Amino acid sequence: MTRKTEHTALSTTFDRLLHQEINLLMAPDAEPGETSTVHTVRAGTKKIRACLRLVRGSLDRLTFDKANTLFRDSAKSLRAYRDNEVISEVITYLNETGATEFDAGEMDGLREILAASPLPTGCDDALATVRNNIQARRTALHLASLKIKKSDLTKAMRRTYRRNRNAFANVVRDPSGINLHEWRKQIKVLEYQLHDLNTIWPKPMDGTEEDARHLAQILGHIQDLTLLRKRLKQIRPIPEASPADRLLTTARRQRRKLRNEAIRLGHALYARSSDDFAADVNRHWKAWRQMPPEQPLIPAGRGRTRKAPAPHLH
Repeated sequence: MTRKTEHTALSTTFDRLLHQEINLLMAPDAEPGETSTVHTVRAGTKKIRACLRLVRGSLDRLTFDKANTLFRDSAKSLRAYRDNEVISEVITYLNETGATEFDAGEMDGLREILAASPLPTGCDDALATVRNNIQARRTALHLASLKIKKSDLTKAMRRTYRRNRNAFANVVRDPSGINLHEWRKQIKVLEYQLHDLNTIWPKPMDGTEEDARHLAQILGHIQDLTLLRKRLKQIRPIPEASPADRLLTTARRQRRKLRNEAIRLGHALYARSSDDFAADVNRHWKAWRQMPPEQPLIPAGRGRTRKAPAPHLH
């Protein structure tokens, strides 16, 4: 028995990961109380785009551009529906973290006045359109036949990490909403790509995926608070000391606190250079290539099992 070449093993793994996400996008609507379908589909499209960027060097440009555009536009088409969910969730988040305290009546009143006006309609139709478009293209999204080179993979991860460092540097220089939003987009790509690679490597990449996920969650809360503030500012006038006024004050304070925490964590996450990060990817590739092939268990007598001896590899 011989080990698959790195090309076949990686391409098969990435093909499986990509189509697992596509299947989640095509699944029936979420049950009440579960994460919304809109959120699941939007998150899934971003994970798929991150996977495609990881193998971009092995894809022809037209295939990549068409697939990337499809999933990018799919997420955009659902943004208005997701925004209304975010408003409700961020109010709950502020209450649960103790940032502020509202009774049930105040929370219901806030959700009512902060709902988009007019409320976006046609969510089911929008989801159906997204799924139909993906279904029409999924047969062209098979990665199993790709020849993925180490140099292409390393180049993709170096590019992702460099874009992350640049986005972070922009936030340190100017922590505006636009820069924070761009940083969040870049760190989600890093998180998703690290997750894909950590399904392959024998040892995760020094906890970087977990650090990126934690930081992405903080930046997600900042983005949600930014949306909440924009909605609150559309209310004119806001009575002093009213629930809306208290919520606006709390949102500003919490956003500033989270922003400072994100910058602190960013300095630690991006302490390495892009070249050092790429070298770490190469080390994990080498460790993976040196692993012996998985061995089937064979009977060892009296109900015990043992691994078959490893074959001699030329």
